[in-house]
Amino acid sequence: MGALAGEDRFHYVFALHESVAAGMADGYAQATGRPSFLNVHTATGLGNAMGNLSNSRATGTPMVVTAGQQDRRHLLAEPFLSGNLTGMAAGLVKWAHEVHRTADLGPVLRRAFHDAASPPTGTTVRVSFSGDSRSVRDFAGYAAAARSCAW
Repeated sequence: MGALAGEDRFHYVFALHESVAAGMADGYAQATGRPSFLNVHTATGLGNAMGNLSNSRATGTPMVVTAGQQDRRHLLAEPFLSGNLTGMAAGLVKWAHEVHRTADLGPVLRRAFHDAASPPTGTTVRVSFSGDSRSVRDFAGYAAAARSCAW
């Protein structure tokens, strides 16, 4: 997320709990009529946000939600804070996808914002980023992919 801090089109708001952050993102999207972007921390963060994500689905709020996932090379050992993130939110979203390559970020985020804004709105789109797709050298690619989104 630090790579996006220099982007003028983004206004980053820090919240101390994912439930509050999800409520803020829901309120922003309802007030502006544009999809909001919410980033939560791993499986625990997604779980904390799910109550408000359920509300956003019921109220027709377009949102794009991302969550970090552990490095895929460690998932066999079921590390703490990992989980089936796309499955966890499946009942609340139009589309869920886990990104494994930085090169896929642009198309995935474009689809996520398009789907969130397309009728019927009210269901969030959830994108998961595996730990090995978010290496330090990839953050520049993440920012470039985000800049290519047309929202």
